[in-house]
Amino acid sequence: MAARELKRANWRFHKKHATWFARQEEPKNSTEEFERGAYIYFDFSMNPGADGSLNGWCQRSKGDFVFQYSQLESELV
Repeated sequence: MAARELKRANWRFHKKHATWFARQEEPKNSTEEFERGAYIYFDFSMNPGADGSLNGWCQRSKGDFVFQYSQLESELV
């Protein structure tokens, strides 16, 4: 159910990195094989915060990421 909701919100699962990505803007360039652009993605941080607690899940950004369509998981519904 969570995967379905993420897909509805235009998030895409990257098989190689095993995490969810979403476009921050329209791709700078794209072909039939890939698109390049700025993305946000989910990451799990094990670094302790200032209070000593673990940060857990957070969103990070990649400004110039190449998303290969062959790495796109399309079976999650």
